Amino acid sequence: MISEKPMRLLVVFMALTIAFSASAAVYPSSIAQPVTQGNQTAYPWPMFHNDPRHTGYTESPAPNTSNLLWNYTLTGAVGMASAAVVDDKLFIQSEDNYVYCLNAITGAYVWKYKSDLSMEYYHSVYHPIRASPAVVDGKVYIGSIDDYVYCLNANTGEVIWRYKTGDDVVSSTTVAEGKVFIGAIDSNVYALDADTGALIWNYKTEGAVCSSPAVADGKVFAGCWDPGNTLYCLDAGTGALIWSYKVERPVPTNPAVVDGKVFFAVGGFPGWIYCLNESTGERLWYYETALSVYSSPAVAYGKVFVGNIEGNVYALDENTGTSIWIYTTKGSVNSSPAIADGKLYIGSYDQYIYCLNAIKGTLIWSYKTGDHVESSPAVAYGKLYVGSMDGHVYCFGGPPAPPPPPLLPYGAYIINAIIVIVAIIFIGVYLYVRMRKKKT
Repeated sequence: MISEKPMRLLVVFMALTIAFSASAAVYPSSIAQPVTQGNQTAYPWPMFHNDPRHTGYTESPAPNTSNLLWNYTLTGAVGMASAAVVDDKLFIQSEDNYVYCLNAITGAYVWKYKSDLSMEYYHSVYHPIRASPAVVDGKVYIGSIDDYVYCLNANTGEVIWRYKTGDDVVSSTTVAEGKVFIGAIDSNVYALDADTGALIWNYKTEGAVCSSPAVADGKVFAGCWDPGNTLYCLDAGTGALIWSYKVERPVPTNPAVVDGKVFFAVGGFPGWIYCLNESTGERLWYYETALSVYSSPAVAYGKVFVGNIEGNVYALDENTGTSIWIYTTKGSVNSSPAIADGKLYIGSYDQYIYCLNAIKGTLIWSYKTGDHVESSPAVAYGKLYVGSMDGHVYCFGGPPAPPPPPLLPYGAYIINAIIVIVAIIFIGVYLYVRMRKKKT
């Protein structure tokens, strides 16, 4: 007969064995597997402010911390040009007039392309490089200060076609409806065939067009500088004027079109953010800032987000223009905000990249680069990408998920099952002995 004390020790041992065996048996189905990086069902960022409407918003998850995954050193600074991220590749233009393609996951170099422009010409005209690429259907569309619009192969960087305008192109390309829409310093808004580069139409404005056209509901919206100082609404198919809205200062920023409204900002002292009716051009509201606004508005969560050269980041009510919150950095904010996952990302002349709570305007994190940040952030595949005048492209994301513990060999599960059966037998014997003792 088994004595009571050894039996108790055996029961404890068997209980622990059962617990271990049970946890091992349920592990494969209870632990979430890490998401594969580069999953094409995730959200890319194919052009300035993400989409033809220039909302600046994505449903992609976005970093909660300033965890730096990688940074890549270019041979030139990154000014107001921002990145496009598609098919696990990042595309960005630098002040050295190269278009770079990097691996968006690792930061590794893929290719670069330089136009025929010499740096002497660049310095003589001093039109800063601010054009951001658009990447659609395996093609990269980008404007250059050599007067050309380029279409490059996204995998190789080889030129597919190029179109010569009448002057520098600092406007960012917008691709929609099989067309490439872009402005130029020659005062024209152009619509080109996305496959061939053939001119479909052009519209002559009253001033240089640095603004990147927004495209929505069969209409194109773009602004111009002095002497025109006008926001234009054109027919996307024909280029015919639908309406125009004249202001007192240049319109250097890129409009956003959301919920039947057009939002754009105006430079000068003071600066203004305007909201117009998309169909008629009627002014619905405007908001005045003390200094110029060169940041382009993003629209999400019923709010309009924009920065200005005072160093402020504003959140305004989309319907009324009422100020909801203001966050102040220590430098001018020419960068345009990106909105994702309840957060706002933006750069400042104080060299920092900021992540703010988009609802409350409170700081979540900041990261100091080596120079001021005018480049507008891009959020894609759960990561944040942004360039800096220090010549680096930065990628932020969450820390990599820890690998799951190794699974037990198949034979170990058989052994555990035998142990469990033996334990059940011994426990049964123990309970039987206890019952017999109580009866006697």
